[in-house]
Amino acid sequence: MLWLRILLCAALSMLLGCSSSHMLTLYNQSIDKKFLASTKVKSPDSRQMPLEKGQRLVIEWDIPSGAFRFNDWDLVATLQFGDRSQEVLRRPLDKDSGSWVLMWKGQEFSRKRGVVSYKIELLREGKIEETFNHQLYCELINLDE
Repeated sequence: MLWLRILLCAALSMLLGCSSSHMLTLYNQSIDKKFLASTKVKSPDSRQMPLEKGQRLVIEWDIPSGAFRFNDWDLVATLQFGDRSQEVLRRPLDKDSGSWVLMWKGQEFSRKRGVVSYKIELLREGKIEETFNHQLYCELINLDE
């Protein structure tokens, strides 16, 4: 019975000592009247009339401070839009944690028909450390080659 308690304590301490290495968090938000706090509290707001519809993608990163070195880390966002176009954006990181907000409003949002799917890669010295894929994301097939 004593060996069972020792085994259970060892297993529990191993489980509690493990931590996830998730360094990316993403939020995909629609911009409409519900986006404004004034709508929820029913207060007058000049921004409600007319409000340009849109979308924003908030990418947050949190790299362990011991692993972060200036100019070693990049974020790469591969965005696929409703008009079947794709855009790849790159941002070098100058601090170990922060956020990157990508926003499309008005005519740009209407023309591109919003972000349908995306892939976000966190690179360290050009090598992928972590990837976040939208559920519908898949690589585009180029038929011109």
